[in-house]
Formats: sequence, structure tokens, C-alpha cells
Amino acid sequence: MSRYPAKIRKRLNVLSDKARLLFGALTCEHLYPNYVAFQQKAEWGDAHILYLAIEAIHLRLSDDISSSPAQIVGLMDCVELIMPDINQCPDSTSQRAKDACIITLSSLEYMITNDIESIVAVATYARDAFKTSEQIQDGARSKNGNNQRPNTTKSTSIIREIRRQIHLIQELSKPDNQQITAALIDSLRRK
Repeated sequence: MSRYPAKIRKRLNVLSDKARLLFGALTCEHLYPNYVAFQQKAEWGDAHILYLAIEAIHLRLSDDISSSPAQIVGLMDCVELIMPDINQCPDSTSQRAKDACIITLSSLEYMITNDIESIVAVATYARDAFKTSEQIQDGARSKNGNNQRPNTTKSTSIIREIRRQIHLIQELSKPDNQQITAALIDSLRRK
């Protein structure tokens, strides 16, 4: 069993509720292009719904909107409807798109429960999205008769994602960054 959830939970514990939600929102944004790529390839899905769900998280962060639990559950239902079934769409883009949906669902769930486990799930699924992607690529190499050792750089995407998460948590835990502003969000997007 992976120790990653316990490690990331410990790091996330230092953040305020809003900072945790921002971590979730930025991670959703980070994986959103995976859903767009899936929709273009499969000609199925609706990336706009996922975009609206992520936007709702940002609206909560900016205090521009107060959404009821029922409204959030309604958004969650919409995201579930556009989540690909990897058994029906068994290519690599469908799993990454599903991960983007699951991460968004977990972030929306956090808006209702404020349970840190929802944000731990965001971090873990984001990390696992890269691991799964690499396993699928390794499987494709094997099917094509390319049994060469995988490139050692393959794990760099997983390491890069873990570092992105840790850096984001470190930035959000700084005393100067306790007030969530549009400028802070923009600066964290660029890092």
C-alpha cells in the first residue's frame, strides 16, 4: 500500500480550508487539458461542464458566490455524466480524462464536507494519473514488440507532479499567502 496519502495528508494539514480548496482547484486546472484531449480524440464528452465545475470552485474561493450543497451535488452529477467509462473507451486518454473528473468531483465534495480526505484524494489521483499514463504507454510498447527497457525519464512526470504538489503546498502555507487573491492564484498557476 502506498504511503503517499499519509505523507500528503500531513503536508495538507498545515493549510487553511480555503488554501486546501485552492490546491484542489489548481490541480483540477492542471489535469483539465487531459479531458479536452480525450473529448477531441473520442468525440464524446463535454469539457465545458468540467470547466464550469472548476469555475464554481474558483467562485467559492473568491467569495463571489455562495453555493448550496444541493447546487454542488447537482454539479457533481453533471461531472459524473461526462466521466468516461474506461471499459467502453479503453485508450490512454480515457483514463486521464476520468482522473480529471474524479479530481474535480473530490474538490467539489470538499466544498460540502471540508473533509481533508477529499483533498488527499485530489493529490493522490493526480499523482496516480501520471503513473497510470506511463503504465499504459509501457503496455503499448510491449504490444508493439518493443521490449526495450523503458526510458528512465518515464518516472520524471510522476516526480514532477509530486514536486508540483509539494511546492504548491509550501507556497500556500507561507504567512504572506494566507489571503487568497486573484494575484496569488495567477502567480501559483505560473509556477
